[in-house]
Amino acid sequence: MQLPLLDAWQNGLIVDLKGKARSVGKSQLHRNLYPVDAVLLKGEPLRVVTQRVDMKGRSLRWLVDNLKANHGYYLLGEIYVDADKVVNVSQIESYHPVIWGGNTVKLHYARAEDLREYLNLTAIRGEVVVQFWLRPGDEGVELSFSGGGKADSVPGVLDGMF
Repeated sequence: MQLPLLDAWQNGLIVDLKGKARSVGKSQLHRNLYPVDAVLLKGEPLRVVTQRVDMKGRSLRWLVDNLKANHGYYLLGEIYVDADKVVNVSQIESYHPVIWGGNTVKLHYARAEDLREYLNLTAIRGEVVVQFWLRPGDEGVELSFSGGGKADSVPGVLDGMF
């Protein structure tokens, strides 16, 4: 089985397994996948395109519901929330695309389906990076948010100066 490599993580790798980020490495204890044998093959070059999204005052549900893109994507970043939640520490050292630690939600190669239990969290501050991986010949990225976006406007005093 060939799996796209996303990143290195804690002396192992993060791979895409059927659309989900999973860790692979020597230790069975802190990995989602424990390979018996592995070969690294050079694939076609990819171009990574990123878009930063200011999350202040916005929920993860807003991000998922309004993110319209013509390519698959990964979400990375950190947002700060005003909420209390009991964090499951049974596998705290294992790789998880979403980690909630007190008032911080960290995203590391997360996809929309990984955010299911966090969708109603609203950020006090923070940003999310939307990362697209394009193969040669892929169309350019079209990223748009429908509604709720902050419009960039020039104040009337400065109108016509630029």
